[in-house]
Amino acid sequence: MYSNPIRPCLVWLALLPIMGMPSAAWADMPDPIPDEIAAAIADARRPIDQRGLDAARKPARIIAFAGIKSGDRVADFMPGNAYFTRIFSSLVGPAGRVYAFVPAEQMAHCPASEIAGTLAIARDPGYANVTVIAGDGMAGAPERAPFDRIIVTAAAEEIPQALTAQLAKGGKMVVPVGPRDDVQHIVRLTKEVDGTLTREKLIAVRFVPLLPGQAREL
Repeated sequence: MYSNPIRPCLVWLALLPIMGMPSAAWADMPDPIPDEIAAAIADARRPIDQRGLDAARKPARIIAFAGIKSGDRVADFMPGNAYFTRIFSSLVGPAGRVYAFVPAEQMAHCPASEIAGTLAIARDPGYANVTVIAGDGMAGAPERAPFDRIIVTAAAEEIPQALTAQLAKGGKMVVPVGPRDDVQHIVRLTKEVDGTLTREKLIAVRFVPLLPGQAREL
């Protein structure tokens, strides 16, 4: 049982840098935004309230940093109200697939309104390329692997080895890494063709922790 006093319902504490200067990788994000990313962010299916968060959350930079593209298989951990899940769905298109992993603890204890977007996608034929799974954010889903991109919007104290094992060769994982009650950093891991991992640090952030639970598809 998860016993951390931080409520598991609160996915985003901060995305913007909270100390120091952004890394060169963050500064080198594409400008202007690539057309395919701009189109996914401008998707009219996105709720108005979520579009209103774009200026603060800077989804174009995170997506460009992850290198998500059409046809990718994307694992989206701790999707909350499906803010990024909707954008990923539009971006990967019908040839791609998005797996949204909602921790079982979050399903059991959070107000429905805080994960309503993700639950709605599970029943929406307009998001036929999205599969919503309630389960263990630290274990992933080996039976669905490999993933081209893994996006984690909850902090891990160490790189989750179970998730890197599910990353395709040439794939990338973006995850906040650091102590549960201190500053973390967004890290990009790239799995090389020989299976080794290249690690790049992005910006300092604060996220709630990854949560365990038993996996099941919704």
